[in-house]
Amino acid sequence: MGTGKHESRRLRSNRADRCLIVGKAYESIRAGLLSAIADAAARSSRPHSEAIIELLRDDPAFADEYLRVAEAQADQEGGREALLSAQRLVAEARGKGR
Repeated sequence: MGTGKHESRRLRSNRADRCLIVGKAYESIRAGLLSAIADAAARSSRPHSEAIIELLRDDPAFADEYLRVAEAQADQEGGREALLSAQRLVAEARGKGR
């Protein structure tokens, strides 16, 4: 009968150890997620123009298409302003707006 008590204690101890391990894993995952969310929030809190300039700088084909679309929509309401803005952003991305 003494073996049953020892086995019961061992099982409870194993369960407690597993709970501790799961708890630590949860905290580690939670901390990682919170860090990733904070990083994403920091990146998304920068001005829109900075993000667009980075995209235009990194992808010249995208910059060309960005200008083509702005030119195609220049006759629409607000289109001329959008075209001027697109030209300014592309010039800045190419280092000509500084």
